[in-house]
Amino acid sequence: MPHHSCRLLLVDEHAIVRRGLKALVQSEPDIVVSGEASGGREALKQVRRCKVDVVILEPHLPGVNGLELIRTIHQWQPEVEILILTACTLPGAVRAAFKAGARGFALKSEEPIQIIRAVRKVSEHTSYVTPQIAQANSYSYRQLSNRETAVLKLLTSGLRNKDIASVLGISRRTVEAYRGHVSQKYHCHSFGDLIRFGLQHEMAEDFEPGLAALPRAKAPGSFQTLELTPHGPLPRTASSPTIPFP
Repeated sequence: MPHHSCRLLLVDEHAIVRRGLKALVQSEPDIVVSGEASGGREALKQVRRCKVDVVILEPHLPGVNGLELIRTIHQWQPEVEILILTACTLPGAVRAAFKAGARGFALKSEEPIQIIRAVRKVSEHTSYVTPQIAQANSYSYRQLSNRETAVLKLLTSGLRNKDIASVLGISRRTVEAYRGHVSQKYHCHSFGDLIRFGLQHEMAEDFEPGLAALPRAKAPGSFQTLELTPHGPLPRTASSPTIPFP
């Protein structure tokens, strides 16, 4: 065995996935599994107790905010790299994971040789995104017009269609049309997908206060602006609690 081996922590809810990964990487002379975890709290304990170079992480763990878990691992052990291995390809997931502190992003449907390649790249502190994900996430905000971007930011900030229409001085039907354009461009198949996309790209936090200065649509006896303030980090819900210190 080489003098230096890449030490892995496998984090996935399903034991069969962890066993499959373990069997896969153990065939490699330069990769060893130092620990396993089925949840967020257990993963943090393992990160503290074990000598780990790379955490292979499924971020969609029950009762855990995956991005918060990535941030916590990165804060506690900045030298430990994180490789996301998931089946989810929701638009914006890659950027959100990298911004939280992950180094790589791969799919569970990848060929085994690709997963091994991802592990090695990440262990060398090199960013890695599998080709099919890179292609699927090659979108840019430049694809959106200024008005489409404004509508998405306001939706993500919690405003309803009629409020957005009032802020931007356009009709409610026009707002709905812009929503449809954004959904089509980013393959969001439901309103929930659209909001998740905005949240993962932190559109609410990127909301520009100057946008609020746009006048409301003119109405008899009324011409004013709607006062808005940028949202900070979204409050966590019961389904996405803060990762507790073990």
